[in-house]
Amino acid sequence: MGENKPYSIFMLGYTGCHNTGSDARILTIIDDIRHCFGDGACITVGSFYPENTARVIGERAGVKIERVPFVFPLKIFQLTTSHDITFLVEGSCFKQNWGSVLLYLFLWSAFCARLARRKCVAYAVDVGELSRVNGLLTRFICNRLDLLITRTEIARERLLKLGVTTRIHANTDTAFQFLREPSPPATPPRPVPEIAPGTVGLAPVEFHQWPLKTRLFGKKDECYNWPYYFTWDDERREKSKRLIDTYRRLVTHAIDRHDRNVVLIAMEALDTVICEQILDGLSEHYLSRIKVVSAKEYMPDQMAPMLRSLDCLVTSRYHACVLSMNRPVPQMAICHDERLESIYTEIGIGEDFLLNYRDPELCDKILPTFDRLIENHSTLTGILREKHESFFLPKCRQNRHDLRSWHHTLTPPESLPDS
Repeated sequence: MGENKPYSIFMLGYTGCHNTGSDARILTIIDDIRHCFGDGACITVGSFYPENTARVIGERAGVKIERVPFVFPLKIFQLTTSHDITFLVEGSCFKQNWGSVLLYLFLWSAFCARLARRKCVAYAVDVGELSRVNGLLTRFICNRLDLLITRTEIARERLLKLGVTTRIHANTDTAFQFLREPSPPATPPRPVPEIAPGTVGLAPVEFHQWPLKTRLFGKKDECYNWPYYFTWDDERREKSKRLIDTYRRLVTHAIDRHDRNVVLIAMEALDTVICEQILDGLSEHYLSRIKVVSAKEYMPDQMAPMLRSLDCLVTSRYHACVLSMNRPVPQMAICHDERLESIYTEIGIGEDFLLNYRDPELCDKILPTFDRLIENHSTLTGILREKHESFFLPKCRQNRHDLRSWHHTLTPPESLPDS
């Protein structure tokens, strides 16, 4: 390698799928990498749909986008072995509830980097409950990572229980700093969705279609992207109908009882389907006071200000919670995995404002919890503001500090062995 060769960095996440949280992470992690490695670093962002990612990233010097196919092993091997460092940047990195295939994508990329004697970093990632086999594979890979930063202490503890002996830094999600620090805009400012004062936001998730399963054949309307299919059966469809009815009851309650307008927020394009299903069957009286905002239409720099303009939030999406806290917006959650459980534990509001979609009494609990949210609006605002400023933002800065400290230990890229 020639003298003064800049580092080449490959970023791999759940990118290009119109997911507001993943896209906000990509942008903030690019900023973190630039802060630590300098403007000369050559960054490649892996994306399932490069045209979508290009809209998010815009024209940034030194950043290019490479397509990652859904059948990924050969392409991932090529990308990881041709870069000095691979960054695993998906928050749901070491998790299987969306489908083991996503976990295997990240494990495979780290394995390939190690095989080629390149560096690999897991940056501000989460860890979920894993099967025995997936736990063993995750432990094997994590013990060979060069830098491992989780976004919660709970995630760090899960890795320790798996037997991971690599040093683990427990910080927080990078999206807490999104749109807080000045940086050159990728594109001219884009108009933010207009939200009336006093509006309630609802960010739902269709829990019952996960995890993805790998199949050669299946129903077209159940195909995520071949060969991956959603998990549907009669029991799941019935549970989905009950959940949608519960969401619908909440929406009508917010309008009738509290005289609030409602915005249904599809934090990922996939969520647009359940948002539309919530609208089905509602009268014009309600429909006139409800709007839908989708990540398919709006970029993260539009979605974040919209979230921060809400009066309060009911979320099943982790990053709706994170991105709304800059204002902050009082909130409650209907969770389906450990991510919202973890962050609500860190904030200290889990006992009063966290529900689980599996709870057979969810339908009875959701309206009283929402009423409590409205009643405790001012108190929650103070709690969230204090936690955001004193805990989450310092933890964001710690991400950069830990990355910069590790960067100072690296051998210059011209001395790294070729694959």
